[in-house]
Amino acid sequence: MNYSIRNKCPVELNGLPLWSIAIGPDEANGEKIGNAKGIIAVGDNATGIISVGFLSKGIVSIGLVSTGAVSIGVI
Repeated sequence: MNYSIRNKCPVELNGLPLWSIAIGPDEANGEKIGNAKGIIAVGDNATGIISVGFLSKGIVSIGLVSTGAVSIGVI
């Protein structure tokens, strides 16, 4: 059983959605992990100003592996 969530805000700012959620595989699009990109991003691989995920990159970043100005993570 594959469990996945894909959702994003229709409102965009400079080409990025206000928020984006991508968790789990999406076989229809060929993604093995969820790639979330947005101002606020939540997902397996999250990139945004505020990001939460397994691998997260952003100014404020929370995740197992996180990179950012303010980051909380194991690595």
